[in-house]
Formats: sequence, structure tokens, C-alpha cells
Amino acid sequence: MATVCHVCGAPTVATCSMCGRPTCERDMERFSRMCATCLAPRRGAKA
Repeated sequence: MATVCHVCGAPTVATCSMCGRPTCERDMERFSRMCATCLAPRRGAKA
């Protein structure tokens, strides 16, 4: 069953490996399968 991505609202069946929330492929890091929200604190502030 498809749900909506918590980042952008697109339909998805994938989930973040860290928080477990539904996340589309576009908003998920390819290798760790973590969403953009979980990755942001790990990468630090953007310059």
C-alpha cells in the first residue's frame, strides 16, 4: 500500500532506515536509505 513521503508528499512505498517514516526515492540517500530530514544533522550546516 502506497503512502506519501513526509518530506515532499509524493506517493511512496519506501521508508527511512533511521526514523521509519515513509520517504520517496528522491528524498532518500541512496546507500544508507536515510531520509533528508535524518541526514541533515549528520551533514552539518550548509555553507
